[in-house]
Amino acid sequence: MRIPVTIDFFLEQFRDIEKFKEGPAVLAIGKFSSPPREQDLARLTLGTKDLDGLAACKPGQCSLKLSIAMMNRLRSTAKTRGGGSELANQFRAVLWDYLATYLAQGTEAMISYGDSTPPVSASERFLEVLGEFGWVQQDAPRLFRILKDAKSVTAPDIYEFLYWSQERFGLKPVVSLTDVVVLRTTMLGKPWAIIGSKQIYADHYFDASLGLTMITGESANASVPGISVAYFNRSQTDGLRAASLERSIVERRVRSWMAKNLLTMRSNLGAAYRDRGPH
Repeated sequence: MRIPVTIDFFLEQFRDIEKFKEGPAVLAIGKFSSPPREQDLARLTLGTKDLDGLAACKPGQCSLKLSIAMMNRLRSTAKTRGGGSELANQFRAVLWDYLATYLAQGTEAMISYGDSTPPVSASERFLEVLGEFGWVQQDAPRLFRILKDAKSVTAPDIYEFLYWSQERFGLKPVVSLTDVVVLRTTMLGKPWAIIGSKQIYADHYFDASLGLTMITGESANASVPGISVAYFNRSQTDGLRAASLERSIVERRVRSWMAKNLLTMRSNLGAAYRDRGPH
């Protein structure tokens, strides 16, 4: 898709991810501070059904995707203190502890989902997904290494941030954590930006997911700007418990959301660029 803005403008808007992703499918979203803080999760909430499910979670039998350690902590909270608000607080706490471990140790520390038997390693599933993007390893090897290892890099052409969101995909809202890496580069004599959006947690449906947004500058004239944007996504689902109807709903909504999001993005960004006035 071609969008009448500059790469700099696109990335400036993208950094405000809370506004950038606004839409009917996004129920709530929050960008983590730099460095991230536990308070950044304060606005994250769960529905009544999910809270009730937390109290009953056991290894291999859980309506949410959690590690076994998370399940044990949440079940203990339900027994000793009870109450939806306490469970919600504890859910945010276990998410924060997981995120802190991921930031310290990288991809190898990604969650092992214990809601199924045997547990599913999110790091293994993610590396399988990343392996499907062989062209990234060839054309943007530094981005590939950062996504693979999740080791923070300080460089003028790389920008990183994390955000949480709650979005509609299937019959249940999905709470997820996403690690974003933005690389600025030059290829074939043109300026490029590549955005890698790495899912590091999802409480429903997804075992692993990676989105790549490719942006190239098509015009050097800021008064007649133009960029080309292409979006690629690879995801592995949890099988949706063999529920073929629910699987079809999730797949249809994901594809529909991507198409609508690109159209809305082009319209909103073009209008915002024009409203800013002379460039």
